[in-house]
Amino acid sequence: MDIAHIILDHVNDSHEWHIVGTQNHGIIFSLPVILWNNGLEIFFSSKFSCENVVKGKYGYYKMFRETIYKTNDIGLLHMDSKGNPKNDKPWDFSITKNVVSIFISSFLLSYIFIRMKRSYKNHQMKWSLGIFLEFLILFIRDEIAIPGIQKICFQ
Repeated sequence: MDIAHIILDHVNDSHEWHIVGTQNHGIIFSLPVILWNNGLEIFFSSKFSCENVVKGKYGYYKMFRETIYKTNDIGLLHMDSKGNPKNDKPWDFSITKNVVSIFISSFLLSYIFIRMKRSYKNHQMKWSLGIFLEFLILFIRDEIAIPGIQKICFQ
């Protein structure tokens, strides 16, 4: 088992999100593919696992190393000497694993900070998680950020 491969597989961006299980089995969410190629193309990434070439309204598409390329009806990719496709790429506005992670993180942080704001009574935090987070934020500000900025600015 190559641990580096497993770690990179989890942090690399992807058009599918493997929650549990292996590459072919388990809980897998196919994320939406949104392309612009002389018109808007929208479909789920699972079409790439079912078909070698995806036929859209405005062209044919093939995924190679998590990048989508324009191709012909048989999925021909023209490769350069280094093994990289020379085919044109459509504009890709797909919702990938990293984009979903950013959305989840944003909603979670917004919820926590709004809850912290609402739990202040008489300038005191009443929520135990909020007390811990307030301590953590003030520690980072006072012990890490301000001294680091002073070192950089006043050398």
